[in-house]
Amino acid sequence: MKDVASCRRWVADDYDHRVPVSRFLKILEHGAPVLPTEALPVEVEYEHPVISQFPLVEVKVTDETVTLVVENRHTDCLAKDVCGLTPEPSCAPGSGCC
Repeated sequence: MKDVASCRRWVADDYDHRVPVSRFLKILEHGAPVLPTEALPVEVEYEHPVISQFPLVEVKVTDETVTLVVENRHTDCLAKDVCGLTPEPSCAPGSGCC
């Protein structure tokens, strides 16, 4: 099981119904008591045209904006200890290790 917080925001061209920055921050603060740690990794989910998840690496807050800086997510073998993989894994298709 992976401990990660998923931040799902829907973005559209409808400027009349957007969530203000102050409300978005209140939503995040409201969820904080149920999180196991402040160091919990956060992933931002975005759909265009397919659903993708991006690890959050930085948050920039001003009086008018909250900017979430994300990076690309990469796949990885989840059973390295079972497979005995080196830092540069080479799982063969059908091997059962990845």
